[in-house]
Amino acid sequence: MYRFLKRIIDILIASIALILLSPLLIPSIFILWFTGEHEVFYFQKRVGYKNRLFNIWKFATMMKNSPNIGYGRNYVEKRPEGDKIRPAVADDQDK
Repeated sequence: MYRFLKRIIDILIASIALILLSPLLIPSIFILWFTGEHEVFYFQKRVGYKNRLFNIWKFATMMKNSPNIGYGRNYVEKRPEGDKIRPAVADDQDK
């Protein structure tokens, strides 16, 4: 019963968050679609509860095959619009 109730609450909170954040998400989707490689989402497999795999969706703010694009000063990893869409975090700082 607890897991069922928790699942219902998780879905309810996620739905409310999606509705409230949609004014920010929809422009981000259009920016990524029209300025890049026409790839809006990046799908990644993660390991969850009891070692079950699940897919996580992220905005595709990185270039495809970014480790293979340029070296040294010419190294390009982020898409130009990626800086505008996501906040800067320690891992994203230029190296």
